[in-house]
Amino acid sequence: MRARSRPVHTWYWSGAMPTNCAGQPSACRPRGQRRSTPWHAATRRHPVGSEVTAEITDVFPTTREYFVAFDGLWSALFWTGTPPIVGTTAQFIADRHLDATRRIRLRTA
Repeated sequence: MRARSRPVHTWYWSGAMPTNCAGQPSACRPRGQRRSTPWHAATRRHPVGSEVTAEITDVFPTTREYFVAFDGLWSALFWTGTPPIVGTTAQFIADRHLDATRRIRLRTA
């Protein structure tokens, strides 16, 4: 006589939407609605290719690097030739949005 096999059960997810949005906040947002975080607001204010006016805040001669501050954000750039002067304001171009570090990479205009 043949041994009886176990019944095969298929489990289905019964809900169309999660009941608790704490674990998946993106699932509870209506379709097409964008998050309104400070990072998303900054990327909307400074899209890639736009001009940014920033103030030079720090200069590091050993690494030939300087920091600029703009609109509550900061970015690091490299310099060649004469070093930039701290406190001066200059024009830059938003080169890229770095979502992982929440930074906007700038380049000189």
